[in-house]
Amino acid sequence: MPVSFASCQFAYFLRYGLGLEEREKYTFEVADFGTVLHSVLERISSHLKHEKKPIASLSDEERRKLVSETLGNISADYADTILKDSGRNEFLIRRMEDLADRTLWAVGKQLEKGVFAPDVFVMQLQSERRGNFPCKRGNASFLWNNRRTAPRRGGED
Repeated sequence: MPVSFASCQFAYFLRYGLGLEEREKYTFEVADFGTVLHSVLERISSHLKHEKKPIASLSDEERRKLVSETLGNISADYADTILKDSGRNEFLIRRMEDLADRTLWAVGKQLEKGVFAPDVFVMQLQSERRGNFPCKRGNASFLWNNRRTAPRRGGED
């Protein structure tokens, strides 16, 4: 906001003499909620894959503990701990924890009843103009009964 010398000499000095500007206000928006939630699910899925432990094998207590610890780690690092600066954001953390827990429970139940086993959880694909895809000609495929099938184009979660 422009400040004139005539309206406030001190404000003018701060703005133009010292070059100070208003602080950027950090907020936690809906898009941030999705980003954090996606990160929680991705980290848990990758951890379970590394441990060679299927999601369906987690007990309710193990699943809740894993979600709580993972979300705690992410929220501690997220935007200089903006997630802990207000009651609203603390509520959003609890809401995210509940949503991530229910999501993992549902995915575990679906995987338990089916024969599908995920091979990758997040696959970053680039456009053919910018770089090579991990698979030939931009196709990504997924394991199904130890055979690669279901070719896809674009980004996949």
